[in-house]
Amino acid sequence: RVLVAVPAGGPTGRELGAIRVEGTGLADYGGAACSFGAFGRANASAVLGPGGNVAFECAPPPVLPTEAPAGASVAVEVSLDGAAFSTGSEANFTYFTAAVGAVRPAASPTGAHALAVTVSGAGFVHLGGGATCSFWRVVGTAVAAVPELAVNASVASSTALVCEAPVRLAAGTFEVRASLDAGRTVLEPVLEHPRLLAYDLAAVAVSRLLPAGGPVAGGTAVTLE
Repeated sequence: RVLVAVPAGGPTGRELGAIRVEGTGLADYGGAACSFGAFGRANASAVLGPGGNVAFECAPPPVLPTEAPAGASVAVEVSLDGAAFSTGSEANFTYFTAAVGAVRPAASPTGAHALAVTVSGAGFVHLGGGATCSFWRVVGTAVAAVPELAVNASVASSTALVCEAPVRLAAGTFEVRASLDAGRTVLEPVLEHPRLLAYDLAAVAVSRLLPAGGPVAGGTAVTLE
């Protein structure tokens, strides 16, 4: 019986890497396979799983965005011999079509004052954990080849992904990239990956306020210098 699939989802419109399927009574008698409902089957290979138990690895069939509504989930079943498949799986695999738009706030202090960052977009789905945000330093027009920091994130809704506060970022400009499947695939941006400005709060000081006063009713525009 299938109990867990890791990761529990992947994007539509691309080839997907192998996932690990764990359960009870798994063994390869020749022709082991995984089934992904109406989206097809895939050959499986037996590997050593947690606790020394047998697990399967198999690559979910690629699915076009038009073939699967956003967040389309299917039960993952297995066959030990390529003929008879299990039933009653407790694990689903979710095909998603998601994209990122902007981040808010667009700037955050560094260190202990850092703020949680919300990535807006569309098509976000909860896969039981594994959502992440990574921060890639930008210098001029060049983006670093590796991220400076990666943090866990949570799916607040289909349009909002909340990244943990990036407290270990140094000051600078960073490209923010999001993933729903523990970094295996980076969500495509609507236009371009959003950017975050990280700044040193201790370097921020107000020396003058113009004007220094205004009517009780309010409405006076002021300038901070």
